[in-house]
Amino acid sequence: MAKTAGVRVSTTKVRFDDMVVSNYSSADIMLLIRSAKQRAGKKNLAFDGLDALYAHTVEYLARKPVCDHCGGEFKRAESGTGGMGKRSLSLHRVIASLGYVCSNVRILCGGCNG
Repeated sequence: MAKTAGVRVSTTKVRFDDMVVSNYSSADIMLLIRSAKQRAGKKNLAFDGLDALYAHTVEYLARKPVCDHCGGEFKRAESGTGGMGKRSLSLHRVIASLGYVCSNVRILCGGCNG
């Protein structure tokens, strides 16, 4: 694992900086993963770890850079405050009780995950 500008970055061969997925940076993705970790802790759910879930998310977006449900393009919330918009990137737990484990997480837009 490397450290870039204060953000932990996975050593996976797929680097988010090299990808174009709307206007999400590696720091944005890590913030999304950290928020999922907090929710998992509050709800006592399983969590694969920051690096594993980060790598899973980046690799997933490299294969399919659109919502897994509706096929819409991801777009940050209009406010720019990082809030959840209808087209915002979102982690979906397929089976909610299984938590945030790579085999149980899909990438959806906020509207589909609402």
